[in-house]
Amino acid sequence: MANTNIDIINDALTHLAVDPITSLDDQNQQARVMSSIYYDSLDDYLEGHDWNFAMVRTTLSGSEETPNHTYDYAFTLPSGCLRVVSDQYGYDYKVEDNLLLTNESSINIKYISSVTDVSKYSYSFIIAFGLKLAIEACYSLTGNSALQDRLEKRFKKDDYKARVWDAREGSAKIQGRGGWRSTRGGGSGRDSWSSWTGGK
Repeated sequence: MANTNIDIINDALTHLAVDPITSLDDQNQQARVMSSIYYDSLDDYLEGHDWNFAMVRTTLSGSEETPNHTYDYAFTLPSGCLRVVSDQYGYDYKVEDNLLLTNESSINIKYISSVTDVSKYSYSFIIAFGLKLAIEACYSLTGNSALQDRLEKRFKKDDYKARVWDAREGSAKIQGRGGWRSTRGGGSGRDSWSSWTGGK
């Protein structure tokens, strides 16, 4: 189990048969390549799925009226927000230019956050993300397109496994009336406060 981002990076380098690093500041090619791709690749992977460990719930309020002709309020998205997943009550909203626009004076949202703390990652996420890094660094560090193809095939399997296991953690998500509505929209139906807070 990886304890740090360097552990994940070294797992990726192992797939490439490249020597490990001790820091992203190491003076070698593998450190320079990984330094240039690690955080962008991480955010890209986090944004692409509703990872349970990256999900944050918060209330946006205190917005001043916005000049937008469609919506009355604009809220700045929380720092580290990669993607708004849904709101609690099915209100109409839209995300533009790092702002959440709505006609509500406050709104409860769920969003995917940019999680850099490796201790929060699931084991299957770590395995899949290490492969993703290896794929992205492969040609720069090895020039071996055949190896890259093999890693991509393996990644598809481990990525699928990571998403399936993550989705199985918790109660089934019922779509439709009373359920969560997805990004960039609103909808009808309400979740109870108990379901919103996980029963707390």
